[in-house]
Amino acid sequence: VAELRSGVGRAIEVAQALGVKRLNCLAGKAPPGVADATLRATFVANLRHAAQACGDAGIRLLVEPINTHDIPGFWLNRSAQAMALIDAVVAEARGDALAVVGSSLGGYYATAVAERHGCPAVLLNPAVDPARDLAQHLGATTTWHGGEPFEFRAEYVDELRALRAPAITRPERYFAIIAKGDEVLDWREMAARYAGCRIKL
Repeated sequence: VAELRSGVGRAIEVAQALGVKRLNCLAGKAPPGVADATLRATFVANLRHAAQACGDAGIRLLVEPINTHDIPGFWLNRSAQAMALIDAVVAEARGDALAVVGSSLGGYYATAVAERHGCPAVLLNPAVDPARDLAQHLGATTTWHGGEPFEFRAEYVDELRALRAPAITRPERYFAIIAKGDEVLDWREMAARYAGCRIKL
């Protein structure tokens, strides 16, 4: 904890000197023999401290889950895990003090956060039903860019499905930018999902 807090202060100093407005907080690898509940409690406490310090300095704090294919042993590696952390960290914040931005699958996650916490969201070609779309790719597959093999599991699809917001409850909170030429996502489905929201088509 002390190391993180010292590091946050130093990172803010460097960011301010360089004019950087965003900092990425990485969870790192899970140390052997430490209970997951302890790791989670420590990370949540550290995130709260870092978010407050960055906010006071006018810097946005980013949190990045990383899959265990790219970094074996990385602690924050699942979408459901990341959402639980967001819930824990922002539970006491006011909805008008938060805003989320997401593109494609990130738009799906941003919608989930906006509905859970009542905050505004800006979406760029948001995925509407990724659990449905990705279910056809279960099993052995390869990474999009590198062609490296990995296994896409049913539990990943289940996590996506569990995060789906049943409905857009307050359309005025949303601004969706939707492109008709997306290679994967249907713009008509996006427009229907976010009907009543501010949309730039």
